[in-house]
Amino acid sequence: MLNRNGYVREKALKLISGAKIYSAIPYVLLRLNDWVLPVRQLADTFLRICLLQTTLIYLLTTCILLTNCRMC
Repeated sequence: MLNRNGYVREKALKLISGAKIYSAIPYVLLRLNDWVLPVRQLADTFLRICLLQTTLIYLLTTCILLTNCRMC
């Protein structure tokens, strides 16, 4: 997910999406701003599915984590 190669990031997103690894949400959120269009699209699709299938508490925890990252 943090690799410089867009093909590697794309493959990682496909693997995460297929396995429904919701703990990767913070990293997938970063990919919404990716410079490679297919990576951004995969991240968007994965997050839309996550919003329907995860709990509000988990999503709030993710938001807090991201807020703390911005402060660093």
